[in-house]
Amino acid sequence: ALDDSFGGYWDFPGGSLERTDQTLLDGVAREVFEETGLHVSKIRDIVRVDEWIERKTLGLAAKWSCVVDVHEAGDTVEWEEKIKLDPKEHVNWVWVSEEEVEKSARLQKKEGAPYMFVGVQGETAWEAFKVYLKLEERRPKVIANEDTVEVSKV
Repeated sequence: ALDDSFGGYWDFPGGSLERTDQTLLDGVAREVFEETGLHVSKIRDIVRVDEWIERKTLGLAAKWSCVVDVHEAGDTVEWEEKIKLDPKEHVNWVWVSEEEVEKSARLQKKEGAPYMFVGVQGETAWEAFKVYLKLEERRPKVIANEDTVEVSKV
Protein backbone atom coordinates (compact mmCIF):
# COMPACT_ATOMS: atom_id res chain seq x y z
CA ALA A 1 0.00 0.00 0.00
CA LEU A 2 1.16 3.54 -0.68
CA ASP A 3 1.12 4.52 3.00
CA ASP A 4 3.26 1.66 4.34
CA SER A 5 7.04 1.49 4.67
CA PHE A 6 7.52 0.42 1.03
CA GLY A 7 4.76 2.51 -0.55
CA GLY A 8 5.10 2.79 -4.32
CA TYR A 9 7.32 -0.29 -4.66
CA TRP A 10 6.31 -3.57 -6.30
CA ASP A 11 6.20 -6.73 -4.21
CA PHE A 12 4.58 -10.16 -4.23
CA PRO A 13 1.74 -11.41 -2.04
CA GLY A 14 3.23 -12.74 1.16
CA GLY A 15 3.35 -12.64 4.90
CA SER A 16 3.96 -14.68 8.01
CA LEU A 17 2.79 -18.11 8.99
CA GLU A 18 -0.10 -18.16 11.44
CA ARG A 19 -0.81 -20.74 14.11
CA THR A 20 -3.72 -22.03 12.01
CA ASP A 21 -1.39 -22.86 9.09
CA GLN A 22 -0.54 -26.55 9.36
CA THR A 23 2.28 -26.29 6.81
CA LEU A 24 4.33 -23.68 4.99
CA LEU A 25 2.27 -24.45 1.88
CA ASP A 26 -0.96 -23.71 3.77
CA GLY A 27 0.51 -20.33 4.67
CA VAL A 28 1.39 -19.60 1.02
CA ALA A 29 -2.15 -20.44 -0.10
CA ARG A 30 -3.74 -18.39 2.68
CA GLU A 31 -1.60 -15.30 2.00
CA VAL A 32 -2.23 -15.44 -1.77
CA PHE A 33 -5.98 -15.66 -1.12
CA GLU A 34 -6.02 -12.89 1.50
CA GLU A 35 -4.09 -10.46 -0.68
CA THR A 36 -5.47 -11.32 -4.14
CA GLY A 37 -8.67 -13.34 -3.75
CA LEU A 38 -7.11 -16.14 -5.84
CA HIS A 39 -7.01 -19.79 -4.76
CA VAL A 40 -3.68 -21.63 -5.07
CA SER A 41 -4.24 -24.98 -6.78
CA LYS A 42 -0.61 -26.09 -6.90
CA ILE A 43 2.77 -24.91 -5.71
CA ARG A 44 4.96 -25.71 -8.72
CA ASP A 45 8.43 -24.88 -7.42
CA ILE A 46 10.42 -22.88 -4.91
CA VAL A 47 12.18 -19.94 -6.56
CA ARG A 48 14.26 -18.58 -3.72
CA VAL A 49 14.67 -18.68 0.06
CA ASP A 50 15.98 -15.56 1.79
CA GLU A 51 16.98 -15.67 5.48
CA TRP A 52 17.86 -12.87 7.87
CA ILE A 53 18.03 -12.04 11.57
CA GLU A 54 15.08 -10.03 12.90
CA ARG A 55 16.37 -6.89 14.61
CA LYS A 56 13.67 -6.76 17.30
CA THR A 57 13.72 -10.42 18.35
CA LEU A 58 17.15 -11.52 17.06
CA GLY A 59 15.31 -14.56 15.72
CA LEU A 60 15.87 -16.14 12.32
CA ALA A 61 13.32 -15.14 9.68
CA ALA A 62 12.90 -16.57 6.19
CA LYS A 63 10.97 -15.71 3.06
CA TRP A 64 10.13 -18.53 0.66
CA SER A 65 9.23 -17.38 -2.87
CA CYS A 66 7.29 -19.88 -5.01
CA VAL A 67 5.78 -20.25 -8.46
CA VAL A 68 2.13 -21.25 -8.05
CA ASP A 69 -0.86 -22.15 -10.20
CA VAL A 70 -4.24 -20.70 -9.26
CA HIS A 71 -7.67 -22.32 -9.80
CA GLU A 72 -9.04 -19.22 -11.46
CA ALA A 73 -6.50 -19.40 -14.32
CA GLY A 74 -8.30 -22.53 -15.57
CA ASP A 75 -11.63 -20.73 -15.96
CA THR A 76 -12.87 -19.89 -19.43
CA VAL A 77 -13.76 -16.31 -18.46
CA GLU A 78 -11.19 -13.57 -18.00
CA TRP A 79 -9.80 -14.89 -14.72
CA GLU A 80 -7.81 -11.71 -14.06
CA GLU A 81 -11.14 -9.99 -13.33
CA LYS A 82 -11.40 -12.19 -10.23
CA ILE A 83 -8.32 -10.61 -8.64
CA LYS A 84 -9.47 -8.71 -5.55
CA LEU A 85 -6.54 -6.91 -3.95
CA ASP A 86 -6.52 -6.17 -0.24
CA PRO A 87 -6.14 -2.35 -0.28
CA LYS A 88 -4.17 -2.47 2.98
CA GLU A 89 -1.55 -4.62 1.21
CA HIS A 90 -1.52 -3.69 -2.49
CA VAL A 91 -3.00 -0.90 -4.62
CA ASN A 92 -2.42 -2.34 -8.10
CA TRP A 93 -1.22 -5.36 -10.04
CA VAL A 94 0.27 -5.65 -13.52
CA TRP A 95 1.56 -8.26 -15.95
CA VAL A 96 5.20 -7.57 -16.75
CA SER A 97 7.53 -9.00 -19.36
CA GLU A 98 10.69 -10.91 -18.57
CA GLU A 99 12.66 -8.06 -20.16
CA GLU A 100 11.04 -5.45 -17.89
CA VAL A 101 11.79 -7.53 -14.81
CA GLU A 102 15.38 -8.19 -15.90
CA LYS A 103 15.97 -4.47 -16.53
CA SER A 104 14.38 -3.53 -13.19
CA ALA A 105 16.50 -6.10 -11.33
CA ARG A 106 19.69 -4.87 -13.00
CA LEU A 107 19.02 -1.15 -12.55
CA GLN A 108 17.24 -1.51 -9.19
CA LYS A 109 16.27 2.00 -8.08
CA LYS A 110 18.29 3.83 -10.73
CA GLU A 111 16.79 6.00 -13.43
CA GLY A 112 15.29 3.98 -16.26
CA ALA A 113 14.14 1.01 -14.18
CA PRO A 114 10.59 0.18 -15.31
CA TYR A 115 9.63 -1.01 -11.80
CA MET A 116 11.05 -0.46 -8.33
CA PHE A 117 10.86 -3.61 -6.22
CA VAL A 118 11.13 -4.07 -2.46
CA GLY A 119 14.61 -5.34 -1.55
CA VAL A 120 15.67 -8.30 -3.68
CA GLN A 121 12.18 -8.89 -5.10
CA GLY A 122 13.25 -7.73 -8.58
CA GLU A 123 15.92 -10.44 -8.63
CA THR A 124 13.35 -12.91 -7.28
CA ALA A 125 10.87 -11.99 -10.04
CA TRP A 126 13.57 -12.47 -12.68
CA GLU A 127 14.47 -15.87 -11.19
CA ALA A 128 10.75 -16.78 -11.10
CA PHE A 129 10.54 -16.19 -14.85
CA LYS A 130 13.43 -18.61 -15.40
CA VAL A 131 11.87 -21.25 -13.11
CA TYR A 132 8.45 -20.86 -14.74
CA LEU A 133 9.82 -21.14 -18.29
CA LYS A 134 11.80 -24.27 -17.34
CA LEU A 135 8.64 -25.81 -15.84
CA GLU A 136 6.66 -24.98 -18.99
CA GLU A 137 9.30 -26.68 -21.17
CA ARG A 138 8.75 -29.92 -19.22
CA ARG A 139 4.92 -29.73 -19.28
CA PRO A 140 3.36 -32.21 -21.73
CA LYS A 141 1.94 -30.46 -24.79
CA VAL A 142 -1.59 -31.31 -25.92
CA ILE A 143 -2.46 -31.02 -29.60
CA ALA A 144 -6.14 -31.52 -30.38
CA ASN A 145 -8.38 -31.45 -33.41
CA GLU A 146 -11.92 -32.71 -33.85
CA ASP A 147 -10.82 -36.34 -34.38
CA THR A 148 -7.76 -36.89 -32.19
CA VAL A 149 -5.90 -35.71 -29.14
CA GLU A 150 -2.13 -36.14 -29.00
CA VAL A 151 -0.05 -35.67 -25.85
CA SER A 152 3.69 -35.27 -26.22
CA LYS A 153 5.96 -36.96 -23.70
CA VAL A 154 8.86 -35.15 -22.07
